[in-house]
Parts: sequence; C-alpha cells; structure tokens
Amino acid sequence: MKSNQTDIDVLAVSPKVARQMLGCGNTRLYELLNAGEIKSYRDGGARKIVVASLREFVARKVAESQKPASVGSG
Repeated sequence: MKSNQTDIDVLAVSPKVARQMLGCGNTRLYELLNAGEIKSYRDGGARKIVVASLREFVARKVAESQKPASVGSG
C-alpha cells in the first residue's frame, strides 16, 4: 500500500482503513484480531493494524479457496 502523498510504503493502518482494505465490518475485523489472524499494536491510545498481516491473511484465504475439496472414503 502506498501513501497518496508520498512514495513510501505504509506499514500500519487504522482499523477503519483495515476494514476498507478487507471489505469487512468492525465485528469481523476484531474477530480476526482476537483469533490472531491479523496483527496489531497500540500506539498510545490508537490501534494500528499491520498491513503485512492483512496481505498474509488474504493470501492464506486465497490459497485455502484454491485447494481441491477432500474426497471422503466411503
């Protein structure tokens, strides 16, 4: 993710931006945080979501969706 104002990589974003990036709501975002699916930290009173963990989460979900379904032995 690039900042609109400069050519630096953004390392962490607010929960609002993270929700927009994932296309999810507040409840789902905090479910993912509590489950350890994405990483965050507190900077003073502000929660920051690590952008790399958002990318890793999406990559895991895409990889999971591309696995063939298991065929049960009958």
